[in-house]
Amino acid sequence: MKKGLVISAFILLIIGLGFLIFTSKKGGNETPPGRLSKAIELNRRGTELARAGQVDSAIALFIEALKLDPKLVEANNNLGAALNSKGMMDSAIIVLRSAIRMKKDYAEAYYNLAKSFFEKREYDSAMVYVKQGLDIKPTDGGAWLLYGDCFDRKGKYAQAESLYYKADSLLPNTFRILYAIGNSLVSQGRHKEAIQYYLRACSLEPDNPNGWNNLGVAYAASNQYTLAIGAFIKSLKLKSDYATAWVNLGLAYENLGYHKKASDMLANYLKYADKDAPDIKFMTDKVKELSGMKDDQDTLLPDTLLKFEIKK
Repeated sequence: MKKGLVISAFILLIIGLGFLIFTSKKGGNETPPGRLSKAIELNRRGTELARAGQVDSAIALFIEALKLDPKLVEANNNLGAALNSKGMMDSAIIVLRSAIRMKKDYAEAYYNLAKSFFEKREYDSAMVYVKQGLDIKPTDGGAWLLYGDCFDRKGKYAQAESLYYKADSLLPNTFRILYAIGNSLVSQGRHKEAIQYYLRACSLEPDNPNGWNNLGVAYAASNQYTLAIGAFIKSLKLKSDYATAWVNLGLAYENLGYHKKASDMLANYLKYADKDAPDIKFMTDKVKELSGMKDDQDTLLPDTLLKFEIKK
């Protein structure tokens, strides 16, 4: 973590303690109009910087806004969201809880607080807060998606699926939601159903290698290996060091009898995989085994069949 961010986290802790004291009192002096307008402007600029990916600079502006007006709840919430994106969930939890103390019906703050706990893998806590946010604002598609993700991480795939459909009804044609539905269906062994959702997801974000890889997995699980190979190749054209796609491609070639090709693809997996991956030895042996095998000639297919594009 950068030194500046460590200092910011310390300042946030002090601010958070200040909020505890402030909100425990009734009433309080109003912020002078000049300070308030400047705080609002700093919050606006910080929001723009966060959207542009300049999160460190955004955090600094949100802190400055809160120094001018500790009661500016929007800056508090935005600061919490920015801290989440930097992986500083503990600091985010402090400021987001302060936001909720100041504004009990602030649905977005509950959502961002849920994200903090989700990133900490405390899924039960995340579910509590996202549900509270949804009770306030049930039309938030992103919150339903997060709620589904919580169930997914707990292995409750059917419940996750139903929540993803709710998210889809509110935010139709969203890659992340369609991708999540596909993953949920795969986790339940419903690979053919998953294909249609991955196809829709890939049509929305054709430059996302994860969508193509997971589409290939669904095809392969449905014994449609030629289409699976096409999807994996598409994924690897977008991310050439995608170790998971290399191993999936190799296994698909193997299932079609392309043993030498499979050996080459798995060798690429070994090139890009983490050195401490648990299957390194197994895949190393498999590469040697396949390299010494002849291809099954009756399964060879014309190269034209391996070209893969989504039909618009």
